[in-house]
Amino acid sequence: MGMILNGDDDLVPPSNFAMVERGIYRSGFPTQSNFGFLETLNLRSIMLVVFSLICFLFILVWWDHGFPCFFFN
Repeated sequence: MGMILNGDDDLVPPSNFAMVERGIYRSGFPTQSNFGFLETLNLRSIMLVVFSLICFLFILVWWDHGFPCFFFN
């Protein structure tokens, strides 16, 4: 999926973003550049299926943006 333009804001989905089912999405590892796009989805949480130190650092940033995160290792 490429860049989505919405007025003056550039909304960038994470790599390999797709809808699995209504209200359930999957993607590659999101980065801070994807927060604007993710906020438009009104997500209730984010689930990670891999964990590393870099993931932990992003979890802290996501949590600050209002995305509760759950991870499975």
